Amino acid sequence: MMTCWDDDNRVPVVHPLAILQWKAGAAEVADADFQWLRRYSKRNPDVAGYAVALNLTGVPFRLALTKFRGGEAGRPWVIESERSGR
Repeated sequence: MMTCWDDDNRVPVVHPLAILQWKAGAAEVADADFQWLRRYSKRNPDVAGYAVALNLTGVPFRLALTKFRGGEAGRPWVIESERSGR
């Protein structure tokens, strides 16, 4: 079975292609999550990190995404949509 850990020291040796850090019911991802993705992507430049916040309870609905690569955060993508009639 392939895992990210080595057999002896529980040290990560296989890194994912991407990490998705997401929050549901929140307008934003916590700053600690942003900092963790920044550090991880800086140490592992081939890994893309995504911070995603999805809030379907507010008006407007909101989806926010920031991509991290090589320790740098890209420009946030934000989509807001008014609640449709139900």
